Amino acid sequence: MPLPRERSQGRLRTRRLKKVITSKATLTRYETRLRESFVLKDMETFRHSKEVLENPRLFTVYPKFLSSLLDVLFTVSATPKKSLYKSALEVTRKYVLNWEGMKDFLSLRKL
Repeated sequence: MPLPRERSQGRLRTRRLKKVITSKATLTRYETRLRESFVLKDMETFRHSKEVLENPRLFTVYPKFLSSLLDVLFTVSATPKKSLYKSALEVTRKYVLNWEGMKDFLSLRKL
């Protein structure tokens, strides 16, 4: 266990360090370096990502859509297939080409 004098010296060093770290000049340099790096640029670019990721359709409808689309495209049967475009369009109409899908697409534009 540290002696009382060592403990008070440690606290004093901690206070001094906090003053240096939170000084106006240090914070200004920190902000300048953040603005020059990719960090703030990325934060600005992805500021709306929370809204997109909180969309429940992202985890319910769209996985079903992809699963159905891949099922239609890659299932082999004894009968001839429709063209890939027509098959994909049918599945897309069922899951994505509706009002909710359009709203989701518009929210993606923010990213």
